[in-house]
Amino acid sequence: MRDAVVEDYDLIKIYSRVSLATFLAIVDEAAKHKIKVIGHLPERNAGLTEKLFVPGFGMVAHAEEFAMQTSPPDLARIPAYAELARKSGTWLATTLTLDSRIVQQMRDLASANGRAEIGYLPPELQAMTIYANPYAKTATPDTIRFVEQVVEFNRTLVKEFAARGVPWVVGTDALNPGVIPGFSFHDELEELVAAGLSPSSVLEAATRLPAEWLGTAADRGSIAVGKRADLVLLEGNPLETISNTRRIGAVIVNGHYLPRSELDDRMKKLRKKRMLSPVSPGG
Repeated sequence: MRDAVVEDYDLIKIYSRVSLATFLAIVDEAAKHKIKVIGHLPERNAGLTEKLFVPGFGMVAHAEEFAMQTSPPDLARIPAYAELARKSGTWLATTLTLDSRIVQQMRDLASANGRAEIGYLPPELQAMTIYANPYAKTATPDTIRFVEQVVEFNRTLVKEFAARGVPWVVGTDALNPGVIPGFSFHDELEELVAAGLSPSSVLEAATRLPAEWLGTAADRGSIAVGKRADLVLLEGNPLETISNTRRIGAVIVNGHYLPRSELDDRMKKLRKKRMLSPVSPGG
């Protein structure tokens, strides 16, 4: 923690393997230095969930963290989880698309790897996803069924959190196998609407609310005079159909207008640069 303070980090992320005592110590020390804490829920399946929601624990990094508190995931506990988060002021980053992609890769790796966006990954990540995919390697009927239960749990959880007023933001956990930066963001928007959330709430959780949680809403997260000129211009209304977020007509970055033609040219160059050389399954 002292190193993080000296090096001026904005966030501390906690992983599931730390003990409860270590988790509480990190949250307490971070609060003293006004550093935000985000992360996993430690001590999985140990019956300690209530002890984790303390002042200063700012955000749970994945919906699946709640699913992992019991084995198998317990849908009946979702209202209690929502109340714990609401009372402690702990937000949620969704990452529904993560587990959906894991299931897809476990069921049919060839189909999963047929998605065009994989070609934009660095070659080493393409090779790992195609030839050494960790999810395909561990796929059994039991593991597939478990992740399917997590997918169902996640969809129910985010809807309950929204209904109870727990703030949440859109996240994807990109660079996990099958979760491609940029493309997975649109996947996540569609997953959330399919889970029963309104397009307007999903768009808000992708724009204004992240800026609010980060404390940067004064100059970003919404469109207003004096704020940063970073905009995506769409050719369809995402409030009518959320997949219209993929219909990008132009982008404005730092006040510079980039038309669709230039975006296409940049994407073509990136794909060519990232082209995977022939690689055998053995490497």
